[in-house]
Amino acid sequence: MKSGRRWTSTDGRFGAAIASAVCDAVEEHIRSAHPNETGGVLVGWYDDALSVAIIAEASGPPPDSSAGRTWFRRGTKHLAPWMKSLWSKPTRQYYLGEWHYHPAPHVEPSRDDVEQMEEIAASPKYGCPEPLMLIFGKSKRAPRTVRVFVHPRGSEAVELAEIR
Repeated sequence: MKSGRRWTSTDGRFGAAIASAVCDAVEEHIRSAHPNETGGVLVGWYDDALSVAIIAEASGPPPDSSAGRTWFRRGTKHLAPWMKSLWSKPTRQYYLGEWHYHPAPHVEPSRDDVEQMEEIAASPKYGCPEPLMLIFGKSKRAPRTVRVFVHPRGSEAVELAEIR
């Protein structure tokens, strides 16, 4: 990854990296949805040590998603064929987690956000025992505030700190 943003847990067990182009794509989805919440799916791969999730792409909200100023429900329409096409690329890409936009300057994961991530971590359907959640906050400056969490199956969420 040439440019972008990186996060890590204090113990170095978990990490995440996102390319600038992916941040730009998310930014477009946020602008289109504001003042409502929005979100999508994160895909990519893990580094050789399996400790850093490399986020290569972020979907927008599927067309069957619904949203308001304080809530978002990600739909599923068109996700399965998109995910299948990513699996077929020379560098296979996997489901890594979810991204979400809260139109507020200070963002906290909601109870619904945490429960959704716990369900994803526990579900064999997703095949992702440690899903990421990136929450983007309202901001007039760049780069936008992003809080990153890993939700290990059966454990408390771990917030990652940005590496500057």
